[in-house]
Amino acid sequence: MLATALIVRSRALDDVGRQTEREAVLAEALEVTEAILGDGDDQQVLHNHATILALQGPSEPARYWAARLLDSGWNRPQFLRLCRQLDLDPRCTNDAP
Repeated sequence: MLATALIVRSRALDDVGRQTEREAVLAEALEVTEAILGDGDDQQVLHNHATILALQGPSEPARYWAARLLDSGWNRPQFLRLCRQLDLDPRCTNDAP
């Protein structure tokens, strides 16, 4: 999926300190997920959308979509770590993988 590739690219840009490019890539990724998100029933799209919002910085939209994702039973370790790191939802505790 394009959004996943853009997330990976944004993380690589962050690693090398290219913040302006990173922000542009995240904005592009957000456009992709917003176009296909619908009601948020597809967990993979929802995961990417919540991840992008979280990587842009903890915000109310990031928290809302993280909660929706957790409500759906999603428990991917990478997302739970990000959720915990950014304190997006109280369910993302240190007990999570």
